[in-house]
Amino acid sequence: MFFLSYSDVFNKIDTLDTLSSIIAALGHDLGHPAVTNRFLVNNRDKLAIEYNDSSVLENMHAAGTFKLMSKEESNIFLNLSNSDWFRARKLIIEMILQTDMSRHFEILGKFKTRAVTLSDFDIQVDEDKNQVLAMGLKCADIGHSCKPEELHYRWSQRVCEEFFNQGDLEKARNQPVSMYCDRNTTDVSKSQAGFIKNICIPLYEVWCTYLNSEEVTRTCLEQLKANLNMWTRRSKIRRNTTYSKTSDLLDEPSKARSSGELTKIRNTDY
Repeated sequence: MFFLSYSDVFNKIDTLDTLSSIIAALGHDLGHPAVTNRFLVNNRDKLAIEYNDSSVLENMHAAGTFKLMSKEESNIFLNLSNSDWFRARKLIIEMILQTDMSRHFEILGKFKTRAVTLSDFDIQVDEDKNQVLAMGLKCADIGHSCKPEELHYRWSQRVCEEFFNQGDLEKARNQPVSMYCDRNTTDVSKSQAGFIKNICIPLYEVWCTYLNSEEVTRTCLEQLKANLNMWTRRSKIRRNTTYSKTSDLLDEPSKARSSGELTKIRNTDY
């Protein structure tokens, strides 16, 4: 909604598109089990079996959203015409499916070609409109990376702990530990800096170019660069500091937050 409100996109879509975008945002992680698609596939999880190892979680989120809305007390699309129902459904599904990070470079490449190289998006065409709105949700999905530094730092703690919990499961099952999921070896500062530099900034540069919104560029892209500097700075400090294990890097900030002292966290914590 932030992206829509501070760009011309809002004026070029109708109320059903707006509602569908909100529903897609609300449902895009519905029922998430806090493990990755690869983990589910490798463990022959019932979700992976059900969705044929293909964008397992994203397909589950989309299906779960419509299962919820199919209940009588939740059917907010009840009075839509058949054509509008299918139009909304297609948009919601496409938006959710494009949050699959395994397809990141494919999705970004196609969008960049249309939005920057060719500049031929026509948002009045449903297919083009769906691509634009899906890109908006994709950017919002990793939006913690361009929150103000303190808030981004706290969300990064949560993300890392989720990854580490998966790594603990993999160790317990004698499976190879996924990248960035080993709490004893992962360099949090370095991994976060790499994520912002290689994934977030290139994505937002293309998105901001398309939106041509000073507000979005200032709020998101400039903050991304500030957060990158923060992690780079912490990474340099970490290299000059000895820790017994990587999980210690998360424990201290967590304790500080719970005692209301987050703003007093030392630069060396990461």
